[in-house]
Amino acid sequence: MIRPKTPRDVAEREAFIRVASLAAQILITLRARGRGLYESERQLRQWLADDGIAHSAGDIRPALDLLESTGRIQRAAATKNTPRRGWLVNGHQKPSEDATESAADEAADAAEDHTITLARPS
Repeated sequence: MIRPKTPRDVAEREAFIRVASLAAQILITLRARGRGLYESERQLRQWLADDGIAHSAGDIRPALDLLESTGRIQRAAATKNTPRRGWLVNGHQKPSEDATESAADEAADAAEDHTITLARPS
């Protein structure tokens, strides 16, 4: 039996919902104590796995792009062959190498005041 194709608009809507849901889960993960800053996407993926959050590798970057474009996180500039750090936005600039641990703690504290609400598809 041949399975009918999913209409394009339905497939796009499902992809947007999947990415937005993952973005919300990333925020929850980053708001956990000591996790306000990640050193690489690999570290972030490990935290998501540790938290039991199922995701596809192809959805991580769009979810991070969404969070960055809405001002919820900031990321270091992308450079060739180096990990890309990211952190919760809490009114501070990019943390220095010396202040990585304190920035992560401050980000976790500041994150307690922020919430995200996603609309469910009808």
